Amino acid sequence: MKLFITHGGLMSVWESISAGVPLLGIPVFGDQNADLARAEADGFGMKLRVSELTEESFRRAVNKLLTEPKYKQNAEKCSVLFHDRPEKLTETAVHWMEYVIRHKGTYHTRSASLDLAWYQYLLLNIIAALVVLLGALLLLVALAVRALYRATRAALWSQPVGENRPKWD
Repeated sequence: MKLFITHGGLMSVWESISAGVPLLGIPVFGDQNADLARAEADGFGMKLRVSELTEESFRRAVNKLLTEPKYKQNAEKCSVLFHDRPEKLTETAVHWMEYVIRHKGTYHTRSASLDLAWYQYLLLNIIAALVVLLGALLLLVALAVRALYRATRAALWSQPVGENRPKWD
């Protein structure tokens, strides 16, 4: 295989990296744009938008990926990094299957969130506490404003009638 043409999903990008071949992606939706942007940034792929896709743009992209050696070199470099692991992927898969069988499941690796009550999972208890706290704070502010208003009003009314005292009548 010399070139991998794909829609740009994550698994397709991984297949291209695994095979060490350049990638031409035509993203349609979802994460495909971001996956292909990463392939472009790493130098082993190109992205063609569906809106800009013509026979000529497709031909140019294919020719560029096949004739410029940097794309193949970068793909091979990424492939070496991808395959540099202590054990093969099949060995890893076998290990985890045997692990699950050996321990009769993996209950001990379950997320603690699976045991939460629904209102805790949705954080309703935290939201309720914040609402109560905000209500108490607003009540304190309202009481402080009320006390300040009363004190100011009392101070103004205690002055003799004159220039400084407002006339309310």
